This record gives sequence, structure tokens and C-alpha cells, in this order.
Amino acid sequence: MTQKTHLFFDMDGLLIDTEALYFETRQAALLAHGYPYSKEDHAAYAGRGWRYTLSRLQDLAGPSQGQEIFDQALATFREGVAAGRLQLKPGVEKLLAFAKDQGYVSYITSASTRYNVLTMTETTGIQPYFEAYVCGEDIERSKPYPDVYEEALKRAGIAREAALVFEDSESGFLSARAAGLDTVLIPDLLPASPQMRDQACLCLDQIDEVIPYLMDEEWRSL
Repeated sequence: MTQKTHLFFDMDGLLIDTEALYFETRQAALLAHGYPYSKEDHAAYAGRGWRYTLSRLQDLAGPSQGQEIFDQALATFREGVAAGRLQLKPGVEKLLAFAKDQGYVSYITSASTRYNVLTMTETTGIQPYFEAYVCGEDIERSKPYPDVYEEALKRAGIAREAALVFEDSESGFLSARAAGLDTVLIPDLLPASPQMRDQACLCLDQIDEVIPYLMDEEWRSL
């Protein structure tokens, strides 16, 4: 059996509590242009990447105004990042430190832009834990397509069986499963559906709850 050697992590909503700031800034930009935006609306964007977000905003408000809303929300979001408004999700640093100590290789596999990934991992102090980053610019299709995970496997040069994915959203979970990868689910905005729970290796409330499983030699060889 092949043991897990690589851990692939989504970022937004899984490692870093970004979704509240994304929601606040996008809602403000949309309201300024006369469009309501609820948390239920926001959940449809989770994990889908900037191309999807821009496309959806342009479908809603037209090409020009949609771009304006996108740019306004992004600028305000980045101001929030620079002001230190982002926090790590509970248990993240504990798990990343454990993984590094145990010899696991950690990647970030995110639909976000490389700028956002590098800025946010640096701001929150977790950048040194990661060997590589696969970001939105590195793939043709965003989640829920499997491209980000296929690219991560290619860069790592490993078999699918050697990777374990951590995701929080339905689109991210579907992406990992489409790539044929074992996936640990830590839901953020919405609870996991029964189907997602059935297909996940684990469904946890907090990411560091996976540590006892990673210490189990038999479980590591799923």
C-alpha cells in the first residue's frame, strides 16, 4: 500500500478565515451599485476562484459594471488584508507544524490568485510550511474541475494514492474527488451534504483533529 507523503491544502476558508472579509467587501461593492448580496448568495462563490467570481458579477451587472464591482471589492479586501484583519482558522498552525515535523510535504492548492495566496500566507505567518503553491493562474479551469489537483500531482511527481487533500467547500471537495484524491473535509460556510460526508475520508469540525489519524500508520495507507 502507498503511504501518504503529500498534503494538499485549499486556503480560503480552510487555512485562513477569509470568507467573512470576502463577504463584507463584496456585499459593500454590490450594495453601492444597487444589488443585494446575502450570505446564501456568497456561498455560491466559495472556492470557485476569481475568474468565476468576475464572470458571475458580469452576468449580474453587465461587463463594465461587473468589472467595476469586482475591482472595488478586491481593492477593499486587500486593504483589509494589509490592515491585519485576517486570522488563521483554529488548529491550522498546530497541524502545519506537526506535518512538517513528521516529514509530510505540504502544498497550497487554491483557486485564488498567486498574489493573494502569497500575500495572505505571508501576512498570517504560515508561508514557511509550504513547499509549493498551485494557484488560479496555473490552471485553465477552476474548481470544481480537477485541474488544480492534477497540476499539484504533476509538480509533486507522485501517485494519487500518496496525496491527501484538505477542503472546506463543495466546489473544492468535488475538484479533489474528480482528481481521484482522498479528501478530508472541514466545512466552513455551509454544512457538508450527506453525499459529501459519505465520500470524504473524514469530516471534521477543526483541522487539527486529523493529527491522530496522520499518526496511524494503517490510516496513512488508505
